[in-house]
Amino acid sequence: MLVILGIAVLQLLLTSFNLPIWRCPMLHTLGIPCPGCGLTRATLAFLQGEWRQGLTLHAFGLFMPMALVFIGGGLLPSHLKQQFVFQIEKIEHRTGIVTILLFALIAYWLVRLIFFPSMFIRLVAG
Repeated sequence: MLVILGIAVLQLLLTSFNLPIWRCPMLHTLGIPCPGCGLTRATLAFLQGEWRQGLTLHAFGLFMPMALVFIGGGLLPSHLKQQFVFQIEKIEHRTGIVTILLFALIAYWLVRLIFFPSMFIRLVAG
């Protein structure tokens, strides 16, 4: 859990200084952007209050800070972590939000890829 959170925060920090630690392997080997292409830069744009730029890069950048909080919840002391996980499980059980977001992410990616391929590739390639 700590490794995932650390890598995500490191990627955000390095990208904010135009020093990304890795590029999308799918984009650079197949020429097709992955569903997460542009997500780091979009998240940074949202965090800096640049809403239009964030939405242009990747609409799901809005969800990344929340995802990082959830991942960080795994680092809480065990008694707090159990309560945190229990609350998240209750929300997921009632709403199915993770499944909804996953399907929405794939649909969003396919729309961008099918209807706006050249614009999408230029946008995420930097």
